[in-house]
Amino acid sequence: WHPAIKDETDFEFFDMISTMSPAMQYIFELRFVDDLSLEEIGKKTGQSNEWVRQLINKTLATMEA
Repeated sequence: WHPAIKDETDFEFFDMISTMSPAMQYIFELRFVDDLSLEEIGKKTGQSNEWVRQLINKTLATMEA
């Protein structure tokens, strides 16, 4: 599942992440708005790309439930 980001005026994505912590919002914006790879996000956050992948997948799973 990948949120559809068409441009910066697509507020549906930002509404969807508005209840997340600021740190999680940052990670989601890096992944789905800035289209960074897991490795690039890991470097920016000081975490491994596997940690980033697991965190995103876990969060997406709870959103879909």
